[in-house]
Amino acid sequence: MIHVVENEIDFQSIGVTIRFVMLVCHCKRVHCRDIRDAVRDGAETVDEVGERCGAGTGCGGCRTLVEKLVERERPLLRVLRTDVAA
Repeated sequence: MIHVVENEIDFQSIGVTIRFVMLVCHCKRVHCRDIRDAVRDGAETVDEVGERCGAGTGCGGCRTLVEKLVERERPLLRVLRTDVAA
């Protein structure tokens, strides 16, 4: 059985986990982990992510994907902040 979770593939049948990083912005060579780091550092919009790591500031073709990654990361960040505050 194969499970894909965020940035890793878990091949349970053979006991191997492979971590991968997706190149999101080809113009600026920005990977998904860079975008997650930007959100964790306080970026809340695509433009703010662009200011921090450059994603979406070239041709703009990746802006929709960057936005989806920001939307996905923000709720996770709220959970982490709540756990730390508790």
